[in-house]
Amino acid sequence: MEAAESSNWRDLTNVVAALEEEAEGGELTNTRVYFFTDNAVAEAAIHKGTSKSKKLLALVIRLKVLEVKCSIHLLVCHVAGTRMIAEGGDGVSRGLLNEGAMAGEDILSFIPSHLSAMERSPTLLGWLNSWINQHLEVLTPSDCCELGHDTRGWTHPGKNCLFSRPILRKGVHGWFPPPAAADVALEQLRIARMKRQDSTHLIVMPRLLTPKWLKQLWKACDIVLSVPAGSSGWPEDMHEPVLIGICFPLLRFKPWQFRGAPKMFCMVRELRRVFKEEGVDPGFVLCRMQTLPEDVVSRMLHFVRYSNLPHSPEGRRSDQLSGLRRRQRQDDIGLALQEKQPKRI
Repeated sequence: MEAAESSNWRDLTNVVAALEEEAEGGELTNTRVYFFTDNAVAEAAIHKGTSKSKKLLALVIRLKVLEVKCSIHLLVCHVAGTRMIAEGGDGVSRGLLNEGAMAGEDILSFIPSHLSAMERSPTLLGWLNSWINQHLEVLTPSDCCELGHDTRGWTHPGKNCLFSRPILRKGVHGWFPPPAAADVALEQLRIARMKRQDSTHLIVMPRLLTPKWLKQLWKACDIVLSVPAGSSGWPEDMHEPVLIGICFPLLRFKPWQFRGAPKMFCMVRELRRVFKEEGVDPGFVLCRMQTLPEDVVSRMLHFVRYSNLPHSPEGRRSDQLSGLRRRQRQDDIGLALQEKQPKRI
């Protein structure tokens, strides 16, 4: 009977049955459980709390009831299938008991959620500097609250100034938090961007523990790029891709940020397509984008209007506004307007 079921149902059934067995022995009371899986369907069902499949939904309900009864905080995270193979959990079903954790290696070493992308791949910083073309200031955990907010130091109080004032200067800041602390770093990044609106921020994180911070990353950044394993600066043994978020300086006119620009979606789509093509270095395309002048970039991403406030001298709307197209009337295209007939009651 179980052989006829889908692999998604079998994988999720094994997890729910194992957790229920551990809960009966009192091992999961008031605990935090991290569930790493390469099954995207099971990860989405647990994270959303629902599923279109009735059988998967029944398993999700059993899991949610178990969380409430035993006060369990369950965090599900999707990992690459190559990581599951290296860890050894994928080979157990085939009788391979001499790989990864089954061979005696520490299972926590296969989940480097405490390491940043720069610590895992030392060549990543050189690849980033090759297309940024500006001085990238790498922020340490202690720099996130000052240097990340453009604070270069503090003045000394004197006769004209009774209090110390921050010394501010814009720059290009690089944020490299580990996945376990990415939510805290993103919170500081969003605060820094609202306080100092002339700096550029670059945040780089491996795709681990994404339920904690991925939604905030899409809200905070103008561009989010996914660099797959095996690309320049990110070798294949990293398994999961690395996510790069770019925050450009805020604009002083609508739409106030590049993310809301009309042509930004097309440009981001083309950039993501470059990372999927083989034999093409994405750094060259990113370098060309970074070296464009500001006025050229603004004209590429925005529709320029010659008159910011359309008006007429009489205070009414004029038919011939500067920089705007006038709607064609029926007289303009050779059709006469029909006279309005009086209504009969």
